[in-house]
Amino acid sequence: FSVVYPIYQIVIEASAQPDEAVLKRISSKASEADLRDTATILSVLDIMTWLLEKYPEEPKWGEAIASLTEGPDDLLKLRLKLHELKPGSASNNWAIASIMIEKESFKDALIYLQRLVSEFPDILKYWKALTYASEKSGNDEKSLEGYLRLIKLDPTVREYYFNAAVLFEKKDNYGAAVKYFKLASEVSKGWGKALYYEGLVYENSARSCGTLDFYSKCVYQMAYEKYLNASGYEPALQGVQERINEVEKYLPDPEEFKTNGFNPGDQIKIKGSCYIWIDELLKVQ
Repeated sequence: FSVVYPIYQIVIEASAQPDEAVLKRISSKASEADLRDTATILSVLDIMTWLLEKYPEEPKWGEAIASLTEGPDDLLKLRLKLHELKPGSASNNWAIASIMIEKESFKDALIYLQRLVSEFPDILKYWKALTYASEKSGNDEKSLEGYLRLIKLDPTVREYYFNAAVLFEKKDNYGAAVKYFKLASEVSKGWGKALYYEGLVYENSARSCGTLDFYSKCVYQMAYEKYLNASGYEPALQGVQERINEVEKYLPDPEEFKTNGFNPGDQIKIKGSCYIWIDELLKVQ
């Protein structure tokens, strides 16, 4: 085995698609290795980890790795020793991060995940894990970075847009929040939940402004229309009818539109220091 391991290192460094016959020979020798010392165990772990990532559908590699130690804690210690010897091993770093996530050691997992996404910025599973660990550790900035990257890597997943929008709203970036709630709905070809949350951004902005002038009423009108759209897609959506009933109290009446110089069909640009983030125009009905 002491002869086989250097060959394995040469093979994986020289080719992204190593010869299958060579791989079989290496895996066979690794399986037959005499596990009497830590160095040999680490070498076998290195090979098996790489094979497991290359062939995840084959359970024998995971089973072989599990047989090297008595339990997950011992396996983590072994992987950390391997990390000291080969800090650049992506397959081992991924395995360490995965174990730490299972143990709910999310901040520790982020150390390894950050290295992985830096070295392999287009691998989806690394970004999904980093985003998840960031959320669990309360790191909103890193979570937002993760969701924005996930959107680029897989723009068809509506939850990525939705979760990014929630994080933007937490940062008081209402313009970006509305943008991503809209995108979440568009990707879904209509999503009541995203429209509802978009309406909440408008309503909360109008409420926090503390006045009930004409333009604040227009913002309530925008929230109201979002809620109606949300209800159209998901009539049973929790909370939407309650918001519709509440916001109806603050809508501008037809005379107020006329008084402010607007007629049916006109597009109103919302004005006021509270609403500089609003780009959407309100169409007078």
